[in-house]
Amino acid sequence: MAATHGALLIDGDSAERRAERPAGMIRAAHVAGHRIGVHTTGDRSSAAVVAALRAAIAEDGRTARHYLIHGDLLHPGTLAEMAAAGIGPNAQPGIAVATRPLLRDTLGPSTLARMCATRDALDAGIDVCLSSDSPVLTPDRRRGVLAAVTRTGLDGTVCGADQRLALREALRAYTTTPARQDGAESWKGSLTPGKVADLCVLAADPLEIEVGALPEIGIELTVPAGQVVYEAAGV
Repeated sequence: MAATHGALLIDGDSAERRAERPAGMIRAAHVAGHRIGVHTTGDRSSAAVVAALRAAIAEDGRTARHYLIHGDLLHPGTLAEMAAAGIGPNAQPGIAVATRPLLRDTLGPSTLARMCATRDALDAGIDVCLSSDSPVLTPDRRRGVLAAVTRTGLDGTVCGADQRLALREALRAYTTTPARQDGAESWKGSLTPGKVADLCVLAADPLEIEVGALPEIGIELTVPAGQVVYEAAGV
């Protein structure tokens, strides 16, 4: 199968010039004190962005918690560099399983199997955040956790079985780890006295049921920032 490639969505009269420009943008944002999130999908774009982030971090040594949004295809060497620099992914296993039928012939089975390499990232020592990329997928975290744990699509096929997360790992990737990515772990991300009440109460313990039933668990209470915005009848 012939290899495929895309291009950076950045101005430039050559691929080399387009690859150079993000480094300057990233350095400027880092020097200004921002936390940087960059959308990347292919392995080459991810490697280029990680190199630029590492270079910016090396200038002042600031622990910036920069991250890749998606990072769908990450080479093992790129994962090692991310771990060393404290760069994390904000990944979407739900996209990997939903797009499998569309990408099977384009990427090929071996590449497709390592799409959204959440297990490899965790094993490399990287803090993994999960999200839905809504409205690309439903913002329903129950379905997102299910995709991360089973890697099974709606058609019943599995995309990257060896990238599955344990249920507790997936729950952390939707709660405490994103709070840390935001630099906000002191006030959100866990049910701890003194932190903001930002939570959803389910009708059953997700650790006590068969994981495939997770999307069907009822919602009893929804509380963002301490305000009750939904309460099921009879609760």
